[in-house]
Amino acid sequence: MLLLPCCLLLVSASYLDASPQASTSLGPVRGKRLVSRDGRAYLAFTSIPYAQPPIGPLRFKPPVAARPWKGVLDGTQPITKCPQYPDDKVIGNEDCLKLDIFTPNVSASLPVLVHIHGGSFLIGPEPMETGPEMAAFFMDQDVVLVSVRYRLGILGFLSDESRELAGNQGLKDMALALEWLEKEIHAFGGNPRAMSTFGISAGGAATHYLCLAPRTRKLLKGCISGSGVAGSAWSLNKKGKAKAVAREMAKKFACPENQLASCLRGKSIQEIILPYADTLQTGFQPSIEAASSDAMVT
Repeated sequence: MLLLPCCLLLVSASYLDASPQASTSLGPVRGKRLVSRDGRAYLAFTSIPYAQPPIGPLRFKPPVAARPWKGVLDGTQPITKCPQYPDDKVIGNEDCLKLDIFTPNVSASLPVLVHIHGGSFLIGPEPMETGPEMAAFFMDQDVVLVSVRYRLGILGFLSDESRELAGNQGLKDMALALEWLEKEIHAFGGNPRAMSTFGISAGGAATHYLCLAPRTRKLLKGCISGSGVAGSAWSLNKKGKAKAVAREMAKKFACPENQLASCLRGKSIQEIILPYADTLQTGFQPSIEAASSDAMVT
């Protein structure tokens, strides 16, 4: 009679120790099991790349879709922030175009909530905005939660208002993430036809832009913008402002104005971010672009 409980205990322990996997078109991803605030089991897959690292020649360029990986991707890695200057030092890594997915059931077809973090398009996410912190609450419900990281500050929003440096790289990161999710979220128990974005502050404004842009609005079922909308004074550069900021940056870095992006590609993150750290609010936010297939604000 004592054998049955022991067997059940062993099976239960084996189940909890087993690493969950999800199969995407780019390769399998290994995740981990966690428990929600109310004690519900769910699966976490973190730091999944949706784009190639925006380094070298890809710095200041629109994001390029991630390549297939070899073997099983470790989806239990710590979350890496994009480069930023929040507290008197530069933190983060340029290889940051990744997302985190939290799901109660990879075999389901649940609504998908995609979180865009705030931070004035300059910093973030804050601890309570990171996927694991939010997931502890959201995973009490039948929903798939996704947290997206995107380029910030000068790396995400530098523009001279030309086609070569159109700007809005950060918004284009979000767009590529949504396109990745449309193709792959079913592997994590999400319904790509029931995908909505949400965020507050800059995340709310970005959410609004995603719902307005032809490239992304067709992918979304809904948008929830809190304390931030598209087109406000702090979420959109007036025409000419981004170009003036680019001219100022060219002077700071002693770069030719017509070769600013290529000049900055040869510099380190510290060299790029520190010179403007004392004047962060200098126009690194969404800008109006010329109409094109990947334009986000026109």
